[in-house]
Amino acid sequence: MIIPTLVFIRAAGTASLLVSLPTVMVGVLRFRAQGAYRDRAMLAGLALPMAAGSVAGAVLGAAALPLAPAAFLKLLLGGVLAASAAKLARKATGQRRPYGRTDGAAVVRQAADLTR
Repeated sequence: MIIPTLVFIRAAGTASLLVSLPTVMVGVLRFRAQGAYRDRAMLAGLALPMAAGSVAGAVLGAAALPLAPAAFLKLLLGGVLAASAAKLARKATGQRRPYGRTDGAAVVRQAADLTR
C-alpha cells in the first residue's frame, strides 16, 4: 500500500512485485515443507488459472500502459483495492481465520475457496 505513494504510479507495479517476491518464496517453501502441495489436482486447478491470468494480464497491461494516463491508473488501482477489500470483508464475516500451526493443504484449500 505504501509503494504507490513513494514512486511514480507506472513504477509502482514493478516495485510491488520486487517487494512481494521474497515473501511469496518463503510462503511457498513453508507450505511445501508442510506437505500442502501433495494434491496435484487441487494445485493444478488453482495454480494454472492463476498463472494464465497473470501472463495475460502482464501482456495486456504492458501493451496498454503507454496509452493510459497516470490519473486513470490511480483510479483503477483504487477501484481494484476497494473491490478486493469488500470481497474479503464479505467472506470474513462469520468465518474465523486460522492462526498458528495449520495443515498447509487446508490453507491452500481456503485460498482456493476465496478465489471463487
